[in-house]
Amino acid sequence: MIINKSTWAPMAVLLITAISLPALGMQDQARADQSTAVMLILRGIANSENPRGQLDDGAALEFARRLGFRGEVLDVAGETRARSPQVGMALDRIHQDEKVAAIYGFSAGGYNVRRIWKELTAEERERIGKVIVVGSPGVARTDFPGKAEVVIKEDPPAGHLAGPKILLESLDGEPAAPRDAAKLTTLAPASSAMSSAGGTPAVRATLSYGSVGGSRNRTSRDVIARQANRAVKRVTRAKRTARSSRTTD
Repeated sequence: MIINKSTWAPMAVLLITAISLPALGMQDQARADQSTAVMLILRGIANSENPRGQLDDGAALEFARRLGFRGEVLDVAGETRARSPQVGMALDRIHQDEKVAAIYGFSAGGYNVRRIWKELTAEERERIGKVIVVGSPGVARTDFPGKAEVVIKEDPPAGHLAGPKILLESLDGEPAAPRDAAKLTTLAPASSAMSSAGGTPAVRATLSYGSVGGSRNRTSRDVIARQANRAVKRVTRAKRTARSSRTTD
């Protein structure tokens, strides 16, 4: 079998299209992530099983997604002191990124949300449109003066750690925000070095998929990638056959 120009042209178009589609899909997803408002999520205190803080991450992230936010978990335990690493990281994030428009605190993280609010400027408080505090007795709506929508949830009968899951289940029956995909972004201290701006620890972002929407988007890209791989293999086999035919002739 000899591949002539009329045979090669359609195969080349197929190959180029199959290779280009995944890249276009990833670019669209990146643009969607960049334009989505962010909800910062603060964990509770650490224990032996959860050295970076206690929280049902999945429930908190899904709660953020259902409200139309991209959830970002600060990967550090909550410590109830004014200049804890969690407070410093959250303030640094809010000061530097205008997409941060909501904040969610569980247990000790809820007390730190109250501390953080006191240190925000009037403009930043205006931007933070939603404050969620779960399992932090003593924190009240009056601790957050301004225009933010404040949700305070006490511990449910199921126990302290069940708070985030019960809060998520309270949304059942309400329409989810129109989001095709969401990512879990875990912010962790990059090192012990301090940032030059405010003396808070520098941070780095580690991305991983953490929602149903994100899984759907990842699956569609996997399908496209498999199609591209099959197209490449078909072209390779055709070229080998052509070389073999020429050798035989």
